[in-house]
Amino acid sequence: MNVSTQHSHSPQRRILLVDDAPENLRILSESLRSDYTIMFARNGKDALRLATEDPAPDIILLDIIMPGMTGYDVCSALKKSERTRDIPVIFITAQDSETEEAVGFSLGAEDYIKKPFQISLVRKRVANQLEIKLYRDSLRELVNERTHQLQINQEATTYAIACL
Repeated sequence: MNVSTQHSHSPQRRILLVDDAPENLRILSESLRSDYTIMFARNGKDALRLATEDPAPDIILLDIIMPGMTGYDVCSALKKSERTRDIPVIFITAQDSETEEAVGFSLGAEDYIKKPFQISLVRKRVANQLEIKLYRDSLRELVNERTHQLQINQEATTYAIACL
């Protein structure tokens, strides 16, 4: 696993690149490592293992056609697991039919990028998905906090009524 340097002001977001072609991993890594911590997997089994380790990736760029588990299999497994279902998945693949794209979205992928790709578009789509994830995580945290406050208030009210 190649890990790039961290910025001092906040931890870098982690991207898991999953592709069986070393050249694709190299191109994506070189294009993204200045802004993100990069993790690699050459197959679906390793991708699922890395997705469940701490720290987990913040986003996964996933090829579809790989030996063993396909990217579809990996995405399906990720979205079924409570631990990994909220990690955004972007398919990045040579599969360019609308049917293939529809399958990817039906499995829970957030985006679908066709090869050959423009790295500037990949960078922008990754940044967009990470921003959406940040807002979603913040909203989830706020809801959990408010729910906890409501439970405390409910318990206090119940206690006060019982004392009366």
